Amino acid sequence: MAKAELDELRSRAMRLLKSVGPVEHEEPLSERDDDESLHLELAVVKAALRSERENAIELQTRIEELSAQLAAERRRSAAFKADRDRWADRAETLALPLFQERTRFEDDEDEPAIRLRRVA
Repeated sequence: MAKAELDELRSRAMRLLKSVGPVEHEEPLSERDDDESLHLELAVVKAALRSERENAIELQTRIEELSAQLAAERRRSAAFKADRDRWADRAETLALPLFQERTRFEDDEDEPAIRLRRVA
């Protein structure tokens, strides 16, 4: 049911409720009027239920989309972390010999801490 139809049913229901007035002052309705109002109320409730179902379906679809995006981002994050760890291992592997070389030179008092190469 389209939104315009739903709005029309709601406005008809409101007009009907206003025309009926308060319950304590109301005169008994004929059986036909009562059936019409019940059908109208039923139509409004069904339309509202249909609308809520559509909203629920839209929300479920959005949740599924966001869940898929979250899973993709988690995979991407895990890949970045693995890449970071690999580069950290490489940096450590390269830094360890440099550190050992430096400490070897610092421990040796006879040799200077920095060696210069002769350029031919």
